[in-house]
Amino acid sequence: GINAEYGHYQLVCCASIVILMQLGFTFLEVGSVRVQFTKSILMKNMVDMIVSGLMYFAVGFALAFGNGKKTGGFIGTTNFFLGSHKNPNDLHHSAAGWIYHWSYCATAATIVAGAIAERTQLAAYGVYSCV
Repeated sequence: GINAEYGHYQLVCCASIVILMQLGFTFLEVGSVRVQFTKSILMKNMVDMIVSGLMYFAVGFALAFGNGKKTGGFIGTTNFFLGSHKNPNDLHHSAAGWIYHWSYCATAATIVAGAIAERTQLAAYGVYSCV
């Protein structure tokens, strides 16, 4: 119905704002490192978005929103790789909900990237982003 469509629209708009925070963090990081590390910072932020997207698709969404009956509700054990969608009008289990939650996941990883700027190699940071 119209409420579900509005909810999806609102989630995508909010996710877009959160994703724009990535750009702000990138500017902040590039402005606080030496010029020779600018490409490294830009690459780390791109790796961050890509790896966090893949990992959140594969396991993150399932751990956060999967059925946790087997673990007493502590952690989800279903919906890996976005396995099952029971109700298409459910905002959290829709594509818009996934994008919204992924945007926060990626932003949380990017905040740490600013703290370790100029201190790690790209491969080590890629491993951190996976975890």
